[in-house]
Amino acid sequence: MAENLYLKHIESIPHMVEQIFPALNQEALRLTAEVADWPLTAVYLYGSGDSLAAATGATGAFMELCHLPCFALTSMQASRYAPGYCMPEPKTVLTIGLSNSGRVARGLEATTALANAGYCPILITSNPDSPGGKAAGKVFHAFVPPFDPVPIPGVRGYVTAQLSLYLFAVHLAFARNQLTEAARDELLDTLKNTGQLLRTSLDDNRQKLQAFGELCAREKRVEFLSAGPCRASADFGMAKTLEATGYTALSPELEEFSHMNFFSLEPEHIPTVIVCPESSRCLVRSRELEESMRFQGRPCLIMTDGASFLADEAHTIRVPVPQREMFAPLVFSFLTALLTAYMPLEEGDDYMHGHRGPFHEEDFPTIITSKLVFD
Repeated sequence: MAENLYLKHIESIPHMVEQIFPALNQEALRLTAEVADWPLTAVYLYGSGDSLAAATGATGAFMELCHLPCFALTSMQASRYAPGYCMPEPKTVLTIGLSNSGRVARGLEATTALANAGYCPILITSNPDSPGGKAAGKVFHAFVPPFDPVPIPGVRGYVTAQLSLYLFAVHLAFARNQLTEAARDELLDTLKNTGQLLRTSLDDNRQKLQAFGELCAREKRVEFLSAGPCRASADFGMAKTLEATGYTALSPELEEFSHMNFFSLEPEHIPTVIVCPESSRCLVRSRELEESMRFQGRPCLIMTDGASFLADEAHTIRVPVPQREMFAPLVFSFLTALLTAYMPLEEGDDYMHGHRGPFHEEDFPTIITSKLVFD
């Protein structure tokens, strides 16, 4: 049997988090000092793909800790709509973009558009010398140590971006006198211990994730459901399923699912994952939907910490430490990605289909080469 390089990639992440935490913490502290005296009224986070999921997963931290409304925008929204229509005055809004490579066209376009409009965007990137880094008003250097020998779906960059945003929110809240020093240190210790939490969660849940991943592969589809900050974990699981296997994957918001996707034909052939920590504001709704899905016959996997659901232990993925909802997306995104690493590929296929045939993008306007538009 061929070695599962994607699984090795994910298994490397707990150590990576421990390795990069000090540098990310210093970057967050440095950037916070540069914006702490701004008269902020809102935070806008933006990105594409995995970066958008990381932005979604950080909105709760900025709102809860900094007491600021926080919005996650797609790069298209941030580039061609927000600056000209709906944003507050510069320096009253903190704009933070995410782009690991700094080369994605729409993210570059957004950063440039926001800079041209006077917003001094901060770009969280592993590549400060990239076009995106040069266009930004400020750069948060979130270095992702290289690991993979071959192209596979990325998770290390996502985890780095998510952790960077959490650290930024903690330090900004302290600088704005929304946290005591003791409360700040407690939150930083929680984030510092993320690597060990991911390691334990991985080891505790391998067999369950493998069994459900094999079911998803047999059905060639999966749906991920959540709401609030953990919507990021559902979106990330959907994205990694598509990148890794090409199987049909959806991640409708929890409530919207009950209005639309709930009525899909043959629900008994739709493996479904509910992501919901006990601290979640959508816990009651998640339990209601689990009950109705059981009635439908949907195969259901629950990802939680201490919350009780109807699912038996074989269909419950438990994080061993209770999660604050604002930080939960990181650990649950790690687990949704881990599930996709246990989904067997079709025989003869490669991750991302090897970018062969109709998946060959080099001759088309891809996410890198798409035309930049400024007006």
